Amino acid sequence: MLMQFSSLLRNVAEKSRVTLVTGNQSADMDSVVSAIAYSTLSSKSLVLPLINIPRQDFDLRRDIVYAMKHSDINVRDLIFLDDIENCWDQLAKVKVDLVLVDHNKPQGDVVKNLMEELGARVVGIIDHHEDEKFFTDASPRIIQKSGSCVSLVLNHYKDQVARINPKLARLFLSPLAIDTSGLKHRVEQVDKDAFELLLPKLQAGDAFLQAWTDELNAAKQNVEGLSLRDLLRKDYKEYRTVGISSMVVSLDYLSRFDVLAGLDSWIKERNLDIAIIMTSYNDKKFHREMIFRGDPAKIRSLLGQIQEPLGLEPMEKYPFSFEQREPINSRKQVAPLVDKWLDSQGL
Repeated sequence: MLMQFSSLLRNVAEKSRVTLVTGNQSADMDSVVSAIAYSTLSSKSLVLPLINIPRQDFDLRRDIVYAMKHSDINVRDLIFLDDIENCWDQLAKVKVDLVLVDHNKPQGDVVKNLMEELGARVVGIIDHHEDEKFFTDASPRIIQKSGSCVSLVLNHYKDQVARINPKLARLFLSPLAIDTSGLKHRVEQVDKDAFELLLPKLQAGDAFLQAWTDELNAAKQNVEGLSLRDLLRKDYKEYRTVGISSMVVSLDYLSRFDVLAGLDSWIKERNLDIAIIMTSYNDKKFHREMIFRGDPAKIRSLLGQIQEPLGLEPMEKYPFSFEQREPINSRKQVAPLVDKWLDSQGL
């Protein structure tokens, strides 16, 4: 995409507006597809999806790669962080607007640098996380509870959904399928409405939805051949000096690696105070586990604020390792607690 993106910028008149639609730092299925859906359905010109990771990290997201293979969109045509960095001088000649999907506060150094160095402004937000009260003049500014952010995007552009083709409809369905387990869990009315919008294009019903959900989950849970560093960056978000990696494996699975040494290297690479692994897996019962690594005093301080709310039960497997008695709490619930602790520490 670099050559195409660079060529596009060269052909845009100076001071013209280019809108980049970016998902959050984890670049999971919901973030990536929400950015693509918003860009595709928008009636404005020069609205482009920005995937908030380096291009080399995309293949780690095997569920998204699988879904993209069934769509009309080629991964090579997407814009990644390295494309932005390589086209910085050209971007400096245009006006950059940002739309945040699946988050409502900018994430990542490249996006923040677009704002601080090039004057990019956030003009739109569609999200289903806790409202952090930024960019209150953005339009649209939709922050609403939903199983999947893409549902909010589809409902916002419901009049445009009729013009997409069946392959795009399947892609747009993918986050909804994964995040709600095929419309069975954490489903809000807006998710049901989004599914109804896509149904005429899919020409399929519940059986297709379940089969597609199963295929995507199989791809997502396939971690064969991935190193510990791959797993750490596969679904990763950074909150100032705390990094949280979500993994669809157990601590027992991770024991094949030198976990503590791997975390120490990751802390150094990312310049963190604390690195956290959050695992989730099923063995007839759903489990979540956590490992904390880094500055012991800061870990103890953080645990003092989050251990009880998250129901963390100490485990003996690793120092500062825990099982969550309340496995309903995913990173989405953990992140605000981490942010609150960071604020209290002035970090």
